[in-house]
Amino acid sequence: NGTVLIAREVIKFLGPYKDRLRGANDSEIYFWQFRKFFDLYGDVPQALQACVRELWTLWGMKKRPAGKLPYLGLNTLVSDGTALHAMCCYPPKHPKISLFTPKMQWGRMSFARRGSRFIVASEQLDQNGWTGLGAAEIVSAFPAGGKISVKRVTFVPGPNR
Repeated sequence: NGTVLIAREVIKFLGPYKDRLRGANDSEIYFWQFRKFFDLYGDVPQALQACVRELWTLWGMKKRPAGKLPYLGLNTLVSDGTALHAMCCYPPKHPKISLFTPKMQWGRMSFARRGSRFIVASEQLDQNGWTGLGAAEIVSAFPAGGKISVKRVTFVPGPNR
């Protein structure tokens, strides 16, 4: 969920991945940006953070309006076949509220455990035991010893972070 506002600029830095584009929509461009970094690092959380860093670096290459961002949110779900990774990256001062949970800010992903299951959603789906992610956080859930283990990593979005 979200919008990359500088998708055309990202295309210029896709290298050989640019040839794999079939359209010009920001989601596809973001996917190939992610694949570029995943193939480089082989680590989903590291690749997701690299995407955010690159967006901010490209954003800083031109004079931009104060208070604006290179994206309107980058809430992302990725599985590498072993783990589920969710990155919540949204404007922390966004004025909108969640559709179904009015006390929650728009764009803030959440996760919950339901027995042996792990659920990630764009917003809380009910009132039972959800944990909100921060404005720039990656949560990874993976099987470990017959249970689901969860690792959370926060980061600071912006250039050169």
